[in-house]
Amino acid sequence: MKRFILQKTLVMMMITALLLVVFSPREAEAAKVKLNVSKKTIYISKSYTLKLKNASGAVEWKSSKPEIAKVSQEGVVRALNVGKTTISAVYKNKTYKCKITVKKLKATYDADYNADIKLESGVYDKDNKLVKSWADMVYDGDVEMNDGILVSYCDVSDGVKLRIDNTVTDIAAHAFSESELVRIAIPESVATIGSSAFEWCTYLEKITLPASVTSIEQYSFSNCTSLKSISIPTSVKTLGQAAFSNCKVLKSIKLPKAIKVINDWTFMNCAKLKTVTLSSATTEIGMGAFKGCGTMSKISIPKTVTDIGIAAFDGCGKISKDLQKQIKKINPAALSM
Repeated sequence: MKRFILQKTLVMMMITALLLVVFSPREAEAAKVKLNVSKKTIYISKSYTLKLKNASGAVEWKSSKPEIAKVSQEGVVRALNVGKTTISAVYKNKTYKCKITVKKLKATYDADYNADIKLESGVYDKDNKLVKSWADMVYDGDVEMNDGILVSYCDVSDGVKLRIDNTVTDIAAHAFSESELVRIAIPESVATIGSSAFEWCTYLEKITLPASVTSIEQYSFSNCTSLKSISIPTSVKTLGQAAFSNCKVLKSIKLPKAIKVINDWTFMNCAKLKTVTLSSATTEIGMGAFKGCGTMSKISIPKTVTDIGIAAFDGCGKISKDLQKQIKKINPAALSM
């Protein structure tokens, strides 16, 4: 019996030795080591972490074009400019590669609802499939809400659409500032666009404001350098200081009757602003209100205007001589610093 057990043990040892020769640990490991993805699209300013699966030692990461996307020694890829690059992971003298494509994010955002289809508010993919519910977004940092006020928003990635819930009553200060919005429609429930709410949204081309909005606060759309047009609803009573300053491609603006005061710097440096329609009830045009609007050629100042601030029309050389005379009567310094 002992002899049989000994023979069986020797046979098992021989089989184990044979397996170790045929399938060495190094070869077994090498067969399993691979990157988590072989190609990936990343949007400018976004990051993605590459992982070399089953690698137990040091990994050296490299980017063929670091000006397009750079990679840290932890495998974190940061997209910098539009283009293509290859990220290499060198492990035990073997190279594993991932092709990276960097694109500019131009997501669209709207609040349009089909009357026949009740859509849950949240983030949707290109096939209109819900990715995140509005409730989930409140907690993960994409959107922060507080008693109906949209407090803050962080850019979503991969071109998904954000549908703004119609329970939102106000857009808070800085809520969308510096985001990569291209288009957005504000739901009918919103009454106030907070100060700097869309400031430095340099991709923003179009925005639809509902009749529910009564106040557009200071710097709300300042430095929206791609904004070509905007319709201000008749419900708006207040237009804050520098609300549209440096909107360099804005071509025309029509102000509702309820706006009696054009605050300081409201349209300063709107270089392509040609046509301005003021309310017949306007009483005051603030300091530097239209300063630097060099192409402005059509504006009619109502007789109700009794006060024009310093440099209000500085650099507006295309306005008619008759209009210049009218401005000088009220304040000669309005045409220059």
